[in-house]
Amino acid sequence: QLDVSETMAVLEVGTGSGYNAALIAEIVGSLGRVVTIELDPHVAEQARRNLKAIGYEQVRVLDGDALAGCTEEAPYDRIIVTTGVPDLSVAWIEQLSEGGIIVAPIRLNGLQLSAALTKLDSRRLVSKSLFGCGFSSIRGEWTKAEPLVGRSPEIEQAQRIWQEQRWKDFDDFRLVAERLPGEIASRHFTFSIKQR
Repeated sequence: QLDVSETMAVLEVGTGSGYNAALIAEIVGSLGRVVTIELDPHVAEQARRNLKAIGYEQVRVLDGDALAGCTEEAPYDRIIVTTGVPDLSVAWIEQLSEGGIIVAPIRLNGLQLSAALTKLDSRRLVSKSLFGCGFSSIRGEWTKAEPLVGRSPEIEQAQRIWQEQRWKDFDDFRLVAERLPGEIASRHFTFSIKQR
């Protein structure tokens, strides 16, 4: 879903052991950049040690809340979120290059879906890649934040249909697709930034 290649700048939300960051650093190479943010300072320090031990000290590991991203390294060609989120951070969207991709496990109506969203412009993201997944929920300031990204009417329609069909096979997206028109049936979702 992330479609990373050489020379790209990548932001990772949720460092963990540093394993994903090392894989991304290997792909983007010496001309690319990898920044990863971890809420727990002890986990971030261990990731720094892990990355240094295997030769990826060029990965920048930050400890702190990832809700604001990392503006000094922006823009990013790719952003990967490795923790379940109820919404997307406007900061992430602002720091993503036009044409860039953000992959995040987003919770929609109780279902967690890995969405790969391409930034069309400063106001629109579109996803043509969406499937079920399971990640632990994000912690930190996010839990206090007001939702910053609104879903299009098509998402609301999909949620209503999903509610009606809830008793059926949980993983069968065809149930939703059968009742949705055109592009929506192929899991084409649009997200738009709310006005503040």
